[in-house]
Amino acid sequence: MNIVKPLSLASLHKPFSWRGQHYLSIGALGFFELGTDTALFLPENLQWQKALRHLAPEQPLDMAMPKGSAEFLVAGSAHAPGGKPVTRMRVSAAVGELTKTLTVYGDRQWYYGLLGAFHISEAKPFEQMALGYGNAFGGDASDSNPLGKGYYPNRFACLLGRNRGDMPNLEYPHSPVKSHTARAEPASFGATDVRWRPRCELAGTYDEQWLEHGFPGLADDVDMALFNQAAPDQWSNEAWRGGEPYRLEGMHPGKPRIEGQVPAFRVRALLDRSAPDRARYEFVDLSADTLWFFPGEELGLVIYRGVVPVADSDALDVKTLLLAYEHQRQCPRSEEHYRRAMHRRLDRKTGPGEVLNEAALIPELSEEARAARKQKRKAQSDLYRRRSELFAEELEAAAALPDAFLQALPESSQEAIGSEPLLPNGEKLPVLVPEALTEQLSLEDIVAGGTDLGDALQELDAQLDKLKKTKEKELAEEQRRLQALMDDLHSEAPSPGEEDSQLQESIKRASHLPADLHPNAGAQEPNIAELLDFLSQQTREQAADAETALADLASMQRQARAAQTEVDTQRQALSRSQ
Repeated sequence: MNIVKPLSLASLHKPFSWRGQHYLSIGALGFFELGTDTALFLPENLQWQKALRHLAPEQPLDMAMPKGSAEFLVAGSAHAPGGKPVTRMRVSAAVGELTKTLTVYGDRQWYYGLLGAFHISEAKPFEQMALGYGNAFGGDASDSNPLGKGYYPNRFACLLGRNRGDMPNLEYPHSPVKSHTARAEPASFGATDVRWRPRCELAGTYDEQWLEHGFPGLADDVDMALFNQAAPDQWSNEAWRGGEPYRLEGMHPGKPRIEGQVPAFRVRALLDRSAPDRARYEFVDLSADTLWFFPGEELGLVIYRGVVPVADSDALDVKTLLLAYEHQRQCPRSEEHYRRAMHRRLDRKTGPGEVLNEAALIPELSEEARAARKQKRKAQSDLYRRRSELFAEELEAAAALPDAFLQALPESSQEAIGSEPLLPNGEKLPVLVPEALTEQLSLEDIVAGGTDLGDALQELDAQLDKLKKTKEKELAEEQRRLQALMDDLHSEAPSPGEEDSQLQESIKRASHLPADLHPNAGAQEPNIAELLDFLSQQTREQAADAETALADLASMQRQARAAQTEVDTQRQALSRSQ
């Protein structure tokens, strides 16, 4: 499946089978900054580390399945006001009409004193306390929270077994834990485990009938609330519409309260199918069913989800999934608009130029926002240009350093100073940088859309064509020079008949040389090899000239290949940077 999406949306999809039908669950994730107005979602690739560091080990952020209700979750810690240690405090989270408040205690213990009296120790001061289920009521013997603390089912602990243990740090204000044998509800804002009760009881019935008719899909009587991760008091009867106010108190070291509004976006999902019994293109309705808050990072996350029937159990009939989002105050864009965007992204010719052009997949920015971003980009470009100038000045200063100083530097530094890549004949390699890329591109500009690389790639292709024509012209000139040398060689060399005649005449003359020049002429045969070498001296010289010309031609060919290799390398580097 091809995925077409902007950098500010993450995709989450999963096929599943239920009641004899195959489905595809589609999720779109958008991160936003807490406490501010959200014009665009944040670049998703930069937010995962911030979010995942606050999740418990082996805990998924989401199960990629439809949920029974919308919900909100919080991952973070309670922070004492002003950083001054406290023994207890309250924290709260509110979204729309839902409000949840917890009491946070410092570390405490339960124990049995004299005569078997049950006691709870005073809480220790704390500055920060994690709000996960590890600090909620539970324990090894608990089937609703085995990660927690405070639960020990032995009613005779004062006499047998352990008579001391940790108390939970998190409690509901209206139902504090008073005994280690209580069946209190764990109190937390975080995510429960699908293996815990009562959540696991929603999985449905997996029996012989399911093996025969439903395997390997979900049980027919599964409750989709199985995939809700938050406690029921954090569920909403309706999907999040966008614009709901939220408020987080006591969960940031420097901000006692963080408040704002849920981003009001409309997320679109367009499928390109290959199933013959359905329309090729189909919109899937997505609604926001999950809100995550990470107050320590001042980060929020909205998950939009939709479900669509598919023909294949692995959704192989879906060729492409496109995700985009719009402001709710703007008119919805048409299917044709997103079809064009999908095709331009997937086309081999237009795709490279569209990879950073996200304008078709994100909301339109207001003129004020565009002007502010343009001004900010110009300031960044000026700073980048000034840094480049300073770097060039430093290189010039380094090139003028005394040789003795340079020799004292490491070899790698010596090679870096003043070193430039050269072709085999000493010629500098051409540097191909399109004018459209001479300004630094920030990730914020890319996420904001409109970064069209089409012009830059066209300019680069033009420079490549120019360089290719130049090298082809130089090669043609060398070929003409070589041909001229070969023509001269053939014109000066004797014909085969003339060469034989000259050879016979020379042999004849050599056999009648006077005795004073060759005293032993009568005893020796003339040295025909030396005579042939003497006669072909001129021919050998001309052949040497021809070999020199051929060597020059080969050198030019190597230079052309080296230049082409460097051009290809630069194009690959440009593609990777996209």
